[in-house]
Amino acid sequence: MPTTRDATRDRHSGYYTSLLQRLEAGLKGTRQFTGPSTDGQAAAQAVAEIDLEIENMRAAWEWAAVRGQIEQIDQAMDSLAIYYRWRSHHAQGKTVFRRAAERLSEVVSPTPSGEEARVLARLWVWQSRLWGDDRDRDVLVQSLSLLEGRAPASQEPAVDTRPARALILQQMGWLEGSNDPEVAGEYCRESLALHEALGDRYGMAEVLDTLGTLVRGQGAYDEARRLYERCLLLRREIGDTRGIARSLLRLSSIAQFQGQPAESARLAREGIAISRSIGDQGGVASGLSDLALTLLWLGEFAQAE
Repeated sequence: MPTTRDATRDRHSGYYTSLLQRLEAGLKGTRQFTGPSTDGQAAAQAVAEIDLEIENMRAAWEWAAVRGQIEQIDQAMDSLAIYYRWRSHHAQGKTVFRRAAERLSEVVSPTPSGEEARVLARLWVWQSRLWGDDRDRDVLVQSLSLLEGRAPASQEPAVDTRPARALILQQMGWLEGSNDPEVAGEYCRESLALHEALGDRYGMAEVLDTLGTLVRGQGAYDEARRLYERCLLLRREIGDTRGIARSLLRLSSIAQFQGQPAESARLAREGIAISRSIGDQGGVASGLSDLALTLLWLGEFAQAE
């Protein structure tokens, strides 16, 4: 019977979206308890668990979108997006998030509530973060307008939109970097201030990484190094092992640009080793590419090849 089928799928969806929420802390490095950790085990275990259940999780996610289950979409969103980025399945993840946004848009009211607007905006920005390009700029502007341009109903509870706005502004900064670095920097600094006000060290590290890349592109290598080092410190504090590896690779590139090939190679090897230990193939590939260039500078041609 349809009612039995729907009830069963609701329970299935609730179980797997809750599981994704429980795995989020491990993926971000906080491991669901206080105290630093750099061993990467919680994150690697979370990724392995999602590997086993990804088809169930995707089905649960799609059903929640069809049913307009805002809370379940929201609680599963960060874990699912981070997983697709971790596995470098960007195209697949972008499609999954775009479809969810489209389906959810069909079932919420034409004038969405504050909570509906917040979740829709987050869906759109994660869609862009899963390999964004200039075509996503309008989507980000639309998502920011959705948060800022609506007047809440008199009986509607207040909704904290700062985390969503911080995410949107960071991505706008990343996209704007190649067009107008000054504007891009303003977006990122506003995003960083919001993350700081929220006490979100994971978000702060993500923005610092973006800011470092912006100023590196302008040739401000000393400033880029300071930003990357601050980012690395935050990632070590929260035990974001994948982030630690990425920060080491960023610092390797700075050493390369500043004529320090031996230091660049050392940092790259450290980042590659961490990425390999946690199964981050994208990090391994990126690190090997950077290391090969550095080895060319050192004249180690066979190893570079």
